[in-house]
Amino acid sequence: MAYSELQRLTERIERIGVAAQTTGRNLSNFEREFNRQIDEINRVIGGSAQKKDRDVTNAFEDARRELREAVEALNYAAEIARKYGRSI
Repeated sequence: MAYSELQRLTERIERIGVAAQTTGRNLSNFEREFNRQIDEINRVIGGSAQKKDRDVTNAFEDARRELREAVEALNYAAEIARKYGRSI
């Protein structure tokens, strides 16, 4: 790979790493508010025996886990991009 191609690739990886970091940070901010809201909903209907209430709380708990995984994946991608850029 020619130097200019490598430089463009490195710059592209660095840009996507910064975007991943920014998105992860924004998603993390959303996650805090989302979790606060879910906790409040669980306090109100968490002990309900009604299926529709359990469906709501289960869906939110699933979303909470997926959201955490997305934040972690974006942060990991950003870290790998930074390491890659420093290694070139």
